[in-house]
Amino acid sequence: MTINSEFPVLSRAMRGEEMRQAEEVTTMLRLHELGWGSKRLATEFGCARNTVRRSMREGGAVAFRKPARKTAFDGLEDWLHERFFRHGGNADVIRQELAREHGIALLDAMLA
Repeated sequence: MTINSEFPVLSRAMRGEEMRQAEEVTTMLRLHELGWGSKRLATEFGCARNTVRRSMREGGAVAFRKPARKTAFDGLEDWLHERFFRHGGNADVIRQELAREHGIALLDAMLA
């Protein structure tokens, strides 16, 4: 695929080689000030319109934010630590105790 762009920074971004760099976001902001819309910018930069919109809203490059997700083990860190050392790292015994004491069944279907 050949990409002909009058903006060399944009050509690299359109190939999807790397995340948006600060210089690319700055270019996005300048082009937006010149009247380019988010759809045109997204097409030129090879990214989603929401990426462009977020950059415009934040006024610059946005650092990656890992979403906070709950797990079945939230709040059990001390319990797991204690059981790990009590059973010498025997994960199968810990798995059985998790199921019995906390109702957390792990991989039972895969082990059967």
